[in-house]
Amino acid sequence: MKGIKSVLLIIILVIGFHLGSFAQASKASLQPNIGIAAPILDGGIGISLSLNGHQPLNSYFGLEGQIAYIYSRIKGSFISGRQGSINSISALAGLRLYFNPKDDIRFYINGLVGYTAYNETLDGTEFKERDPGMSLGAFLDFNRKYVVGLSLEAPKFVVLRFGYVL
Repeated sequence: MKGIKSVLLIIILVIGFHLGSFAQASKASLQPNIGIAAPILDGGIGISLSLNGHQPLNSYFGLEGQIAYIYSRIKGSFISGRQGSINSISALAGLRLYFNPKDDIRFYINGLVGYTAYNETLDGTEFKERDPGMSLGAFLDFNRKYVVGLSLEAPKFVVLRFGYVL
């Protein structure tokens, strides 16, 4: 099973970097993001840093890759109430769908899947998880330069993201 996860991670990273390599030669784009992350079941707040690559397939659909890091302080774990922090890194790839591709303010959703690794420390006890990851989001793209949106970074976070399209 570890071998399959490693191969999947390599494929996702290659796709993500491949999308970025075409950014200058086509309509592909790179989008650095910063966001506010809130753990879904635990009390706390954190920060998200991510880089998305996007390659349009047509006016409505595109391929997307994302590499993301999230750090969050935990004020009270869901069941135990313990305090600590979570570090998460993920590599995901999937599709983007635009609903109004010709407008200056474009609405789109994305669905990404891949690999996520967590390092959670609660009251001094460390937990490490490596799981399949997922991101589902809804975003507004302003004049093809600025992006704001909300995403579910499963299985642990809701993230309010702000990005700039390069």
